[in-house]
Amino acid sequence: KNYFYINNTATPRQIGNFFESLMEKSYLNEQSKEILLNKMSTTLFDDRIHQGLTRDIKFSHKIGNWPETSSWHDCGIASRKNRLFVVCVMSRNTTYEDFLSVTKDVGEFLIILF
Repeated sequence: KNYFYINNTATPRQIGNFFESLMEKSYLNEQSKEILLNKMSTTLFDDRIHQGLTRDIKFSHKIGNWPETSSWHDCGIASRKNRLFVVCVMSRNTTYEDFLSVTKDVGEFLIILF
């Protein structure tokens, strides 16, 4: 179920579906997709999944921070050459340090997939 409009929550699958639709559907033309992905890949929040990636992998993402609920998120599209992967890490009731450790591991796993 989609509870986003009721209580501002979403699942990793729902956010992943959003990114998949963004890339696969014709909501945006190819030039607009490229502009959006470039904007989303240069952020101040590159201490999460980015930390496990090599420089040749582009990660266009959106993060979330809710310290009050100990919730941290990093979801987006990892791309290298012509390959794309949608990745989404979301947490609840965890420390920021543990979240950073997990997201680094996810980034390192993405290297293997490429």
